[in-house]
Amino acid sequence: MSADAGLGNPPRRGTGSRAWFAVAAVVAAAVGVVAVSVTRSHQAGYAADAPSGSMTEAQAAAQCLESLRQLNGDTFGKPVKRLVARNGDSQIRVYVAGRSERISTCRSGKQGEEETFATVMEQGRADRIRLFGGEDSVLKANLLLGHLPKGAATIEARLPSGQIVTGAHDGDIFLVWAPGDSVRGALLTAARSDGSVVDTAVAPGAGA
Repeated sequence: MSADAGLGNPPRRGTGSRAWFAVAAVVAAAVGVVAVSVTRSHQAGYAADAPSGSMTEAQAAAQCLESLRQLNGDTFGKPVKRLVARNGDSQIRVYVAGRSERISTCRSGKQGEEETFATVMEQGRADRIRLFGGEDSVLKANLLLGHLPKGAATIEARLPSGQIVTGAHDGDIFLVWAPGDSVRGALLTAARSDGSVVDTAVAPGAGA
């Protein structure tokens, strides 16, 4: 037995082991601090990249496409813009992914994308109003999305509040959107250019 051990001191090997753990703990703590700093700087970088003023049309469109890619993935194909509805500084873009009949909306304001929504374009008669998304589009996105009947030139919605909203359309797909008002239970009327009615429908949520 060594003299040091005989005096009741721990073996040198043990001392070295404890010293190694102490150094390791200090290094681990330092690494942890560095990792947190890098993460925060990375997040701060994203904030710095955000536009300080209103977004341009191109920036808003690019942000919407990226948000829809994250929402839908790559399974449904590339979304193609079909129409844009505007209300003040806000707007909604409507996209369709061709090979899957998946339809998506992206609402954006001055600072960029605010909400995305996606559903399936249900099949049905070409001469009738067909609503896509059912109650989900009404309750989650507060909008009416659907098929404009063949021969119709306009689509209007009389909301429960009494407000009449003219929808946007591209000749096939329509969007009715009323910021600050509910579209639940709205009465939809599709009409020809001479004002004659092609079809009517009631949005989900009537009487709720």
